[in-house]
Amino acid sequence: MRAFEQRRVFGYFIRLCQQRAVDLFFERSRHSRTIGLTKQKGRYASSPMNLLDIDRRYYGSKKVGCDIAPFYPPPDSTAKPHTPSEIRNRVKNCRFIVTQIFCYGDFKRLFKNALATNISLREKTMTNHVVKVAAFAAAIGALTVSAGTADAKLKRITIGTNPAGSVYFLLGSGFAKLFQEKMGVRSNAKPHAGSSAYLPLMQAGRITLGVNSSLDSGMAWGGVAPYKKQLKKVRSIARVWILPYAYMAKESSGIKTLADLKGKRVVIKFKTNVSLAQANRTILSTAGLTEKDVTPVVSGGVVASIGMVVQGRVDAAPIATGMPQMRKAHATVPGGLRIIPLGPNGTDEFLGKGMAGLYTTKQKNSKRKPFVKGDITVAAFDSYLNAGSNVSNEDAYAMAKTLYSNWKQLQKDYPPLRGVKQSAIAPSNNPIPYHPGAAKFYKEVGLYTDANMKNDKSRM
Repeated sequence: MRAFEQRRVFGYFIRLCQQRAVDLFFERSRHSRTIGLTKQKGRYASSPMNLLDIDRRYYGSKKVGCDIAPFYPPPDSTAKPHTPSEIRNRVKNCRFIVTQIFCYGDFKRLFKNALATNISLREKTMTNHVVKVAAFAAAIGALTVSAGTADAKLKRITIGTNPAGSVYFLLGSGFAKLFQEKMGVRSNAKPHAGSSAYLPLMQAGRITLGVNSSLDSGMAWGGVAPYKKQLKKVRSIARVWILPYAYMAKESSGIKTLADLKGKRVVIKFKTNVSLAQANRTILSTAGLTEKDVTPVVSGGVVASIGMVVQGRVDAAPIATGMPQMRKAHATVPGGLRIIPLGPNGTDEFLGKGMAGLYTTKQKNSKRKPFVKGDITVAAFDSYLNAGSNVSNEDAYAMAKTLYSNWKQLQKDYPPLRGVKQSAIAPSNNPIPYHPGAAKFYKEVGLYTDANMKNDKSRM
């Protein structure tokens, strides 16, 4: 192939990919290094048609090739291959980077299409060139989306989550993979600093879905700080995760009830989570305590709070009872740790009034939870997959159906989902009304009851 043809086809290829991937610019670059060179006998050649040296690393369960990086200016046709150090210098001179993720098999087909397109370009007029480019763009669209029944109207699903590495990001990535495979809609998880960052984007229709705690959801719906206004266009699709939540202390401290915390050093606020501060105040109030009855302490986060109790810097701190860090700390502290049950006022109604999305749940002593002494009642909150304002009834119906039909497989792949039964993904204590499309599906399978309808109406 002549050099000018290589550059021409490569240019068409990049522009077409850029149209499909412009919204992914830099978004997924963390998953792979920028590559645009082909290895040759320990060195790397940078001919324009050497599109990718496939980076075979796992993304989920698939091998992928990421990031197309054309180099500018194009290297001389007689140039010698570059060493890795020279490549690193040339990367700095990239004219642009188009980021897209292709399944390995799809990428090979795409590459073959590029070669076939060039052959036809040799023989056709400029008018036919344009036709071929349009056909090639359609081929790319077919390759970058799984073969499925694309009944949904959405062309793209973006799921807002907490930062990469968090449970929310794990779940969001799993849901994105499911929707892409089963609904035939291109999907991805997009990490943010927290729910307060992406719930407003869902309200504005800039993000399709989001994984949010019931606490953040309730605050957003009610327009409670840090939300500047009520986010009334967000709707729930399904409950996906349950988090039992309670105060804990050292067994040797003698603290067995919330009332024993009076005058003690107690973690109430977290720097990284505004909604949990109100949840902590509500839990203390079940024993008649207020923030003034204890010595309030600010912590960097839930995990940091466990260390503060272990080190004796505070007397009690709130945690999610199923956290692995809790089990580890219990094994290292002489006498172990103890979960403190709710006070006498600990009912669903009382907790719900104090903090929308908070309710009661039972905990029992077990090998996984030796720090739970007997059968006790603690607080809990849920995590929901919520929909933004741009999700139609048809799309919400398809999403709810897809989640429900594949829930058992999702539970096998993503352990945090195992605490929610398939029949319990649509509870009646949701802080945000269900999307009408999701509610329609849940009615068909018997999950959306009169209690659901009553709760949704009370929220409107």
